[in-house]
Amino acid sequence: MYEHIYFLGTGRVASKCIEILTSRFSAKNILQCLGVEHESMSNVVATCRRYLVPYRFFAPLELNDFLSQISDKSLLFSAHNQHIFPKVVIENPNLTIINFHNAYLPFYRGRNAPTWEIFHQEAFGGATWHEVDASIDTGGIIVQEKVPIESGETALSLLMKSAQCGMKLFQEHVDEFLSGKYTLYHPETVGTLFLSKHLPNGGFLDSSWGFDKSYAFLRAMDYEMLNIVPKPKLQSAGHIYEISDYTIIQSKTSIKGDETKYYIESPKSGQYICCQLERIE
Repeated sequence: MYEHIYFLGTGRVASKCIEILTSRFSAKNILQCLGVEHESMSNVVATCRRYLVPYRFFAPLELNDFLSQISDKSLLFSAHNQHIFPKVVIENPNLTIINFHNAYLPFYRGRNAPTWEIFHQEAFGGATWHEVDASIDTGGIIVQEKVPIESGETALSLLMKSAQCGMKLFQEHVDEFLSGKYTLYHPETVGTLFLSKHLPNGGFLDSSWGFDKSYAFLRAMDYEMLNIVPKPKLQSAGHIYEISDYTIIQSKTSIKGDETKYYIESPKSGQYICCQLERIE
């Protein structure tokens, strides 16, 4: 159906999907990877080299020009890609764009879905492959699957689970994607759009929250060493502290005047969240 297949994305999901695609073509020149984001250690570039897939890097405006001028019937896959396709690209009749989103659409559109799913104490996250339309993450859904959010789940662990689910769905449905033989599902609602600048409660732990909501907030902000969201903060006694770490403990040992720890007690279990603080203001 398509004369050219393009892939635009970063990280493990993109690398795995490229690997899957290389097994589907006898003519390797059908597949080409595009880049628009610099990565310090690019898994995608390494994967392209391993499988001899051409890789082309563009500045954002150059990429838009390239995609808008495609004249052959082409398919573009997008995964973990921050580039927003403008109207001139989306309206190119020769180009179909299929995007991966690490949530169960239409819920939690946009950026950092695992953060918001955990903060709102949802029962599940998910993975969705959908066509791209004029708005963000509102195109027709091709395939999706829920991912349960376990007790103690962090944003990073949910991100990894959603990515794993997305790779599995791609493996199972890649032939449908390539043939165009799929049925689109259009939800009745468009859900809520979250941007990268949005953070739960502005990134601050609220001292009036109880144990469960506080724990959900801390886990929602927890991507470990990945620089996806800032460290959570706490405002107390006229100062601002960064929460550098947190853990569940059975009893607290506090010293009067100690500014390095902040405790949140669970009235149900008697446990505490112990937050390690670093004063920044």
